[in-house]
Amino acid sequence: MIVNFFAFCIFPWFIVIFLLKIDLKIVLLISPFASMIACIMNTWTIAYGFADVYPFETETHLASLPMIVGVVPALSSLFVHLIQTMHRPLLWIPVFIIGTTSFEGTTLLLGLVDYDKGWNIIYTSIEYTIGYCSVYGYFMWLKSEQIV
Repeated sequence: MIVNFFAFCIFPWFIVIFLLKIDLKIVLLISPFASMIACIMNTWTIAYGFADVYPFETETHLASLPMIVGVVPALSSLFVHLIQTMHRPLLWIPVFIIGTTSFEGTTLLLGLVDYDKGWNIIYTSIEYTIGYCSVYGYFMWLKSEQIV
């Protein structure tokens, strides 16, 4: 669990905040929304028994918490930052969906995630599509309200 916390929570935030120096306003506005979407999707996936997260002996919601508060909001902040600075949402949406799905595919191959009841990487990519499109829609709403 300690490895999960550092690898999937601390490390992504270190990259986003300290190395990429993404605008703090974007991080503060996008991260909670992205975490909420991830929590909803994760709860649905786990509650219906489609997936388990390593360490499997730990309650799965707790085991996936580093992803919900680490990787997902950090990647979503980076996603919005790239859209805001490079103005190509139709490029970045599929790049992030494919990249995040590939990352989860790697965790699946490494045995850190386990799929059940017919769940597969295609369904996972659909979840990421919903997530990134939701974040993009939220960002566009923030823009229309002149918040960002």
